[in-house]
Amino acid sequence: MPNSANEQPNQNIFVDLHEAYAKAFKTESYHAFWSRGQIITGNPDEGYGDSTPHSRLPSYRLFAGSLSEPDQEKVRNFLQLTAQTDIYYNLLWNYFNNSADTSKFCGILLENIEQARVNYNRSVQNVLETVPISGNFTEDQHNFIIQEFLVFVKLENSFAGPAAQHFQNIREQYGDLQSQLDLHREKLDAAAKATYMLNRDLDTMNRFVRLLHDEVEHKKDLMRFCLQRKDDRPPVEEVVKLLKTSESSFSRQLDELEEYVYLCFMTINRARSFVIKQIQMQQIHG
Repeated sequence: MPNSANEQPNQNIFVDLHEAYAKAFKTESYHAFWSRGQIITGNPDEGYGDSTPHSRLPSYRLFAGSLSEPDQEKVRNFLQLTAQTDIYYNLLWNYFNNSADTSKFCGILLENIEQARVNYNRSVQNVLETVPISGNFTEDQHNFIIQEFLVFVKLENSFAGPAAQHFQNIREQYGDLQSQLDLHREKLDAAAKATYMLNRDLDTMNRFVRLLHDEVEHKKDLMRFCLQRKDDRPPVEEVVKLLKTSESSFSRQLDELEEYVYLCFMTINRARSFVIKQIQMQQIHG
């Protein structure tokens, strides 16, 4: 039977970044960003408060693509007026286009996080709230567990498939852009720095996603183990205990990824504004 010591993947990334998240979520810019999102979704009176990420962010998923600043139309008009050569225009436009794509990807990732919660609550959480964790299940409870395990293992892992491919495509785009910007660093230093920063954020999100992907797969492996021995009570009872043990950890990991995606949106906007300001300064000082 799978060893309980292997129940949790390495979670150092979640622990190491927790303090940084807590500080960032207290900043004025974060609160302003949140408040503006509430206005967009028609909930201006919904406060930030001390709620969990999951309870305060659901409406945000609806406006993920609406908070990119400056918006693409304004950026295009600005570059057409200020870009000194076609190559600078193309490179800068590629930077802004890639950062806008990253914002859209963050929106997709938020949807994946929510789907992971739905899948988990529909099957795993349903089991944990219905049967006694101590074991000694009745026949009906045992059959109920087996049925819910069967449902969960058939569900697609929310952190696999098209989302993973989309992530890889964005990483490749940034890698190509970084190389081109570095060749023109003197004039495009701001865009090069912003691209490096976004690359770093994407790497961090990728580690988050891989850990959660592996965690979901590990839970499925435990359930498959039970399904292969569905008439044997002890393995089922042990797996239910393992799932209960990891319950709060899995929920926290989803919350922390969600927070990081939210902060990535803020980073993208700050970087876009920074690049615009640097271009304006170059125009003023020649």
